Amino acid sequence: MKLGIFATLALCLVLAIAGPSSAQIARFDGHWHNTNPNTKGLVGVDIKVNGTDVTVRGWGACTPTPCDWGAVDGYAYATDVGADPAQTADAVTAEFTKSFEVTLLTIQPRGDDLFITAYTRFTDGSGRTAYRETGTFRREMRHLKM
Repeated sequence: MKLGIFATLALCLVLAIAGPSSAQIARFDGHWHNTNPNTKGLVGVDIKVNGTDVTVRGWGACTPTPCDWGAVDGYAYATDVGADPAQTADAVTAEFTKSFEVTLLTIQPRGDDLFITAYTRFTDGSGRTAYRETGTFRREMRHLKM
């Protein structure tokens, strides 16, 4: 009996230390808000996961209310070519095309949050410099009302 208790406790300890072996695609699902209230870029994302299909909707820092970037297909990236993205996805990308710019988001889990990098390049011939912004996004318990 003592051996059974010891084995159970040892297994629990190993699982607690190891944590999840992958992010799993479902980890990305939800409504996420930028933790930086002063951001001038991406203020929120709504990520919907259905099996291995991902849809990402973005909101930018417009005034007086955030502007809806619309919804686009997201792409989940597994840990290797033979891995199942539903079980091992550790990144998602999404690309938003507007009349004057294209913004590529890379989305990765970081603890309970998401770390998002937005790469923006201008397509309007303005000569503006392409740039990169990063942010930490926290899950909201309610739908984003932007």
